[in-house]
Amino acid sequence: MKPKKKLVVFGDSIAQGFVIERPDQTWPRCLAKRMKLEVVNQGIGGQVYQPGSYTFIEDASLVVVALGSKLSIRKMHQSRR
Repeated sequence: MKPKKKLVVFGDSIAQGFVIERPDQTWPRCLAKRMKLEVVNQGIGGQVYQPGSYTFIEDASLVVVALGSKLSIRKMHQSRR
């Protein structure tokens, strides 16, 4: 049996699905379903990009790295000063 292609997602609470009541409705899960991929969702609330933490993605067909929505908000507030 041919292994299913894999989508790996790294990100913050948005990728994790923090405000979603059902885990099958997170955007990584919806994207994987649409693309017919297995999903490995590594979204963690408060998480931002950490170099060196992505060593197990070699067998992934598609990788999404969401750098952290909080970073863009923080930069926006700093630019208004």
